[in-house]
Amino acid sequence: MFAGMTLALFKSISMKEIIISIVAVFSLIGCSNNSPSYAFMEKQIDNDIIQTEKYIKEELNHIEKTHAIGLGESHEDFFGALLESSKAVEEISSLAFSSQLNLDKNKEKIKNTYLHHVLSLIDISNNDARAYNDYLAPSFKSIIGGSTDMTSIGFNNFMDSLMNTGSDDLNRIQLKLTYSHLKKAEHKAWNCMNTYYKGFGVKSRDFKGFVKIENTVMDSISGILFTGAFPASAITKIHFGKIDSSGFQKKYNYSNYRAGTKFKVPLIGPYTSQTASKKMSFKIDKKELIGKNVEGVIEIRYSEGTVFIPFKQKVSSVGRAK
Repeated sequence: MFAGMTLALFKSISMKEIIISIVAVFSLIGCSNNSPSYAFMEKQIDNDIIQTEKYIKEELNHIEKTHAIGLGESHEDFFGALLESSKAVEEISSLAFSSQLNLDKNKEKIKNTYLHHVLSLIDISNNDARAYNDYLAPSFKSIIGGSTDMTSIGFNNFMDSLMNTGSDDLNRIQLKLTYSHLKKAEHKAWNCMNTYYKGFGVKSRDFKGFVKIENTVMDSISGILFTGAFPASAITKIHFGKIDSSGFQKKYNYSNYRAGTKFKVPLIGPYTSQTASKKMSFKIDKKELIGKNVEGVIEIRYSEGTVFIPFKQKVSSVGRAK
């Protein structure tokens, strides 16, 4: 209960208020000792950044493994844009924190870099279909003063206030605290992307089934199926057989039937069906392959009707997916 109240309170407070409050406390502590020092606060922020970067690295490792098996093509643009802006914000921040960059002379460059990174984060959040993540976009905006417009007075005043306190130490700490919040937001965005690859939460019109072959033995093939647009909890059946391409909308590559409409599974000839498990695991006999392809359709039933999404994966003679 306490945790829920804390989260609700945090969401109701702006990023600027948080930074001002924290810095004010440490300013009073420094003044009381007649020797203002922010060393303790900076150390805590540094530890926080290190921990967040560790979490980001773990998310990126998972994503790289997904790319290594040929998945995630529909999200490559988002991935590339976020990775590029992440490196840019890390580079300019590192220079600023090490005093190798004059904050006053490079203020506009820092503003642009931070703003561009937030826009990349928002692109990810805008493609999240889960209602409980609706707070992400406004939360990301709040990190830079609540605006994504370079000409906004609020954005410029906020960013200027971070780097124009009259104290080099305080300038650095305020910018570093903002950077820490930015990296936490980035970690959330990478986590969202990871779940997209697993078939959860993405807003997508690329209705495509993905196959990950895990084991090929003498008589059978086993693996996992997932989609780029629907959560596994909505999937009811997996049908293995030759895909009838005429049964799919060419633009979005799926077949949709409203509730109560009669339909046939969009496969040609005989096929085999399995009830979908939560992990979307499957096992089929090699004799059920179409040539050397694990091929068929994923059946998804929801309140409005039934959707079929095709999947197809070639299997090599040694049992590895190509």
